[in-house]
Formats: sequence, C-alpha cells, structure tokens
Amino acid sequence: MEETTPPTDLFYAWDISSRAIESAKQNAKMAKVDHLITFERKDFAQVTKEEVMDGQHSIVTDPPYGVRLHNDESIEELYRMIGTTCNTLFLGWNVSLLCGNKELLSFVDMKPNRTNSLFNGPIEAQLAHYYVFTEEERNELIQRAIKKKSRTTCCSS
Repeated sequence: MEETTPPTDLFYAWDISSRAIESAKQNAKMAKVDHLITFERKDFAQVTKEEVMDGQHSIVTDPPYGVRLHNDESIEELYRMIGTTCNTLFLGWNVSLLCGNKELLSFVDMKPNRTNSLFNGPIEAQLAHYYVFTEEERNELIQRAIKKKSRTTCCSS
C-alpha cells in the first residue's frame, strides 16, 4: 500500500458554485488565511469515500435554507442528502450546520449535541452541532441497548 503525505492545508473549502469559491478565495486572501485553505468546486452530493480523510475532522456548512430559494421540496431533499452523506461517509466527524429555518434541521435526521441561536446577517439562525458515530460506536450503542432490554425483559416477569 502506498503511503500518502498528510495534507498541509488546515481547511478545505468546497462549494458547487464557482462564484462562491471565488468569493471565498477573495475573502480568505483579505483575511490573510488563504495559504491555509484548499478551495475546490465540488458537489457535496457527489463526494466519494475515497475523498474523505480518515480520522476525526469537522465539517462546517451553511447550506441554502429557502430564503432566496422557493422550492421547498428541493431544500428538504438537500437537507436529507446532507444527513445521509454525513452518516454514510463522514464517520467519526463533527458536523456544524448553520440554518436560518430550524424546521429544515429535522430533515438531516440526526440528533444535534447542541444548538446555538445567532444571526446570520439579518436572519435569525440555528447552528446545530452533530457528532457522526463510527461503526464501532454504533455497534456498541446497539449492544448496550440489547443488554438493557434483556435485563428489563428478564426481570419484569
């Protein structure tokens, strides 16, 4: 197996929009942090397991929440896709999701560890923080639940 060199960049910025990437590059340059960030036009829905780094890392995202977009079904589907992708590919990662419509967070189908209320410009928003369990952690939780259930079943007769 070929050894790979660990990345030197601290942050990876992905967006489906080339305009958003260019704007982020300009902002990073003005803040003098552009040397810490790798920018790439990428559709989060198309990310593959091979593109995801092993280990515990973080995702911070500010997806659309319908203020400028008016197709409720596609927005809901976007949030479902974010949850499914995180639960499938980003095991052991922390995910923070900024959303100006807290009802959309239910479509992510993950329970947040905590949420913070804040303003994103003039929009009242929620910053929901999630931890995506690894397979081992999921299996451990299942085993604990089975043991707990068997204790209550055997002892309640």
